[in-house]
Amino acid sequence: MSKNKNQFYFIFLFFLSNILFSTLLLSKTSSQPTIALIEYNADTPERFAQKNLNLKNLTQLVNSAISANSKIIVLPEGAIAGYQKKEGDITIAWGISEDMFYQQQANERASRLDKYTFRSVGFVAEEIPMGKTTKYWEKIAIDNNVYILFNMPEISGYGNYYNTTAVVGPDGYVGKYRKNDLFFVDMLYAESGTDPFILETPYGTFGILICLDVLDRNHVHFPYFRQQGIDNVILPTNWAENPKDESWGAKYYFPKRTTKEQVNLFIADSPLWEGTGKYLKDGSIDKCNSQKLVGVGSVYICNL
Repeated sequence: MSKNKNQFYFIFLFFLSNILFSTLLLSKTSSQPTIALIEYNADTPERFAQKNLNLKNLTQLVNSAISANSKIIVLPEGAIAGYQKKEGDITIAWGISEDMFYQQQANERASRLDKYTFRSVGFVAEEIPMGKTTKYWEKIAIDNNVYILFNMPEISGYGNYYNTTAVVGPDGYVGKYRKNDLFFVDMLYAESGTDPFILETPYGTFGILICLDVLDRNHVHFPYFRQQGIDNVILPTNWAENPKDESWGAKYYFPKRTTKEQVNLFIADSPLWEGTGKYLKDGSIDKCNSQKLVGVGSVYICNL
């Protein structure tokens, strides 16, 4: 009887120790810092130009990322105010004036503007970091000890407009990057940025680009990152695929860029293009662990 009792205790302790070990291991794994790539579409009729609604929705996604111990949270291009909205055969984009719109429409490179019209970007643009959107994310970043990257039209103190990604962190405002390689839609209002931006965090150092910058047609961005020893690049995007050429599809194009430039790309995209994920320098794709908030958007939790 005593022998059986001892055997029972031994087996009990064995299983208990395994359960405790597994729990500790799971706890350790889940406590590892991650990066959250937010997938969100602000180009729907009810969301385009509606900054307050988008902030409300994006906050739900950001809170979900924070709960998953994400320390860097990336919102896609155009997530705050929208990028362009389709209405029947016409697409509405941000612009400055009729003169600039028609001038750009006549540009051979922008011939697709024949089916475009514009809405004044002044309606949604803000100064960065003085604007209320920066202050909003800044408080959340400070309160939760995280870094948040968000993209929106910026107006400078000189009245110039840019397609800008701003970064806020545990100590407040960090900096901003202005898109350099503009899509024809950006050209309706934005000037090209010039200065590269590098984000240094306790979790790694990252180059920051926006959408079409990944083409690096002027061979500026990736050579600079290599020179600085950086092989991780964050890319908020609203990637518009060409239905007539699948080689421009996110899943085809981004792996080509990572292998050629030997970088890892962390991409936050609109769900329309399904580009969100971690693209590794060996050409593989890590879609990470996705969490979908029905009716809002998705969060992709990736290892750093």
